[in-house]
Amino acid sequence: MLSAIQLRREYEAFLRGLDAADEEFRKDKRYSGRVGAMLAIKETMDFVVKTGAAGSQDARRKNMELMSSLAHLAAALGSLHEGAIAPMLKAGKANNAPPVLLLTRVVRAQMAAAADCLMQAGQSLEQATTEVARQMAKTQYATKPRSIENWRQKLRGAAANSTQADVAKYHAMLAEAAKRANEAGKARAPIALRHFALQILEDRVFGGGPA
Repeated sequence: MLSAIQLRREYEAFLRGLDAADEEFRKDKRYSGRVGAMLAIKETMDFVVKTGAAGSQDARRKNMELMSSLAHLAAALGSLHEGAIAPMLKAGKANNAPPVLLLTRVVRAQMAAAADCLMQAGQSLEQATTEVARQMAKTQYATKPRSIENWRQKLRGAAANSTQADVAKYHAMLAEAAKRANEAGKARAPIALRHFALQILEDRVFGGGPA
């Protein structure tokens, strides 16, 4: 069993590996970050192997299940890199509608959450969605205020599946917004909410609160 010091060293090495993978991900224009993603999976698997040998039988079983899932994903990405599409990476059916990338749906959820923050800060729905659209106008996710209204309505609707990444992201950011407003106090809550809305939009992918 690894000591606390050894675990800390392995964890720090793991973080360095993820930093290197992230750098590769960001500069990998040709394959949209695929190489960096494969490196991140490898680093995660190495960390699990080095630190997961000890523990209860149940913990070891869960580690093996995690390793199996990561190995399948790594293999699928490797096959895709060589020109073959593994079943797990094939596009799902979308009711005859053009499929929307998960990353795009997450960004849309962030835009909807930013609009909610601005509304809680005192703006109307029209003002909030117009402001968000203006902030996104020069990005690849440029859109119209009405579209943001529609995404927000869908994310808040009864049919929204909380296990989907975009829905979960939307509600997690609303919870974070409520927390920040509470911490700021009634007088400064609008300022905190406007700041958080801009923070959400700055990253446009995974920033602006918990995933």
